[in-house]
Amino acid sequence: MSEAAQQYIKAPFPAFGGKSRVAAEVWARFGNVRNYIEPFCFSTAVLLKRPGGAGAVETINDRNAFVANFWRAVRSDPDAVAEHADWPVIETDLHARHRWLVTSGEAIAALDRVRAEPDYYDARIAGWWCWGACCWIGAGWRDEVESAKIPRISDSVGVNGGRLPYLTSSQGINTAAGPNDRQPALAQPGWGINAVAAWDRHAKRLMYNADGLGNGIARNIDAPDDTHRPQLADEFSRGRGVDGAMDQMTCSDRRRWITQWMHRLADRLRPVRVCCGHWNRVCDSPSTMTRLGLTGVFLDPPYRVTLACGKANRTKHIYANDRHQDVNALCDEVQEWCLRWASDREVRIALCGLEGEYPEIERPGSGWTTFAWKSNGVYGNRNKDNENARRERIWFSPHCLVPGAGDGGLFTGATP
Repeated sequence: MSEAAQQYIKAPFPAFGGKSRVAAEVWARFGNVRNYIEPFCFSTAVLLKRPGGAGAVETINDRNAFVANFWRAVRSDPDAVAEHADWPVIETDLHARHRWLVTSGEAIAALDRVRAEPDYYDARIAGWWCWGACCWIGAGWRDEVESAKIPRISDSVGVNGGRLPYLTSSQGINTAAGPNDRQPALAQPGWGINAVAAWDRHAKRLMYNADGLGNGIARNIDAPDDTHRPQLADEFSRGRGVDGAMDQMTCSDRRRWITQWMHRLADRLRPVRVCCGHWNRVCDSPSTMTRLGLTGVFLDPPYRVTLACGKANRTKHIYANDRHQDVNALCDEVQEWCLRWASDREVRIALCGLEGEYPEIERPGSGWTTFAWKSNGVYGNRNKDNENARRERIWFSPHCLVPGAGDGGLFTGATP
């Protein structure tokens, strides 16, 4: 891959609060780790900016099934994703597609298959989701229906109704690209593509036939927001992501441009394992960590809603899964994990957050190094944006490299 193509690899949708501008600092601290893990991947900004391209073993994960589905689909069928992402900015289409993505039985069933099966993807959902993210203003587009309340036979098999893909060693024809994924136990008969769902407009809830036998289960879901207008205010371009490229004016030129972008991403993602579920499923044991070699873990969890003192830390519901989880408890869980793994000499951790969110890691004498930077911010209102953008921090664990301390280069000291 040429240097120009390498530089152009980035997510084809906007990622406010993304860490692309600090990726070089992260890789300077990690070095050329053999095993790289991004448990909260979203735009995969740090992975895509890895110097020299793909490493030996790389795993990304996101709980949001729209995100995991997108990266799986791009990796496996970039042409189909490009076809569905290539569409003009039309407001009625934006709302119609949004409603279909978050309420239709077909989309919900597909996303459940994404959660349960490590290789499943839907290219149309991926393309529409990407296109909509480029048109949408503010929060709300990335919301997904939480289906954990639906009982399934596979609930006893593991988190999110499925077993983690095999991540511990390389096997068979996938040896060069990564471990061979094993399919988890599937859901009960009638679930997935055979399920039946209907949106009750009056009750504003989804009626879901979970077992295919008429045993519907009602879930209360907020009606999709049909009041958003598309993004029209970018002073530098007529659009973002796949809606950009001011010089690509014809249908054929735009399709070619988007398709080439997706193919570049597919080439980069070919050896990457894409998981969908709870964040620590991909980094909770030596089998997925140090047994694979020197390991770098880049953690970019949601910002806390409130600090320990009770002060509001940011606006609620700026993340897709804010409504479905206790974000403060999630951050406590991340901090505990960091403290447990930081002493391992074969583990290098980068934890992103706002100043004051991780008191045990931030305290003097913890051994962690603090890196302060300023983001473009997206916290819910402009005053909060300006304040919190200056509070951005990355904390590096004790065994990370120290750039410029006679290490002889970016990747010196790393396990090949």
